[in-house]
Amino acid sequence: MGFSFSDQFAEIVRRARNPAKAYLCDGDPTSAVVWDIDNEITIRLSLKDDEVWLIAGSGTMVRFVADSNGDFDHDGIDFVISSILLSEVVEHFGAAGKIEYDFVVTGHRIGPMNEYSGGLAAEESKFQARIAGPIAAAQIVTE
Repeated sequence: MGFSFSDQFAEIVRRARNPAKAYLCDGDPTSAVVWDIDNEITIRLSLKDDEVWLIAGSGTMVRFVADSNGDFDHDGIDFVISSILLSEVVEHFGAAGKIEYDFVVTGHRIGPMNEYSGGLAAEESKFQARIAGPIAAAQIVTE
């Protein structure tokens, strides 16, 4: 691609605007927010030197490091953003057999083949939950 990290980051944010909302933070071109207007799932994006960080949910963080040519994995970043906004990301909570870690995010998986995953796997955690946003949470009926 041959563009600066800043230019690539701005392009990532621009592409995220369809169909979501996405903006670079005013006064800080290394930070951005992407959100879905329907479910209010929000992603924070940060440019940290040669890395793009995506943070969403209770603790999911995916890092993309530029390759040796100085290019980010734009297809991968777009895939992760889309997956998060479509509520297709599963976070893992707790560590099996460890009470003190019950409500701490300990891992995540993204994609049907777990193309992007990190932390503890599902079988190593206490439970899993999809990132669904506050609108989904508001629609849950409890007794």
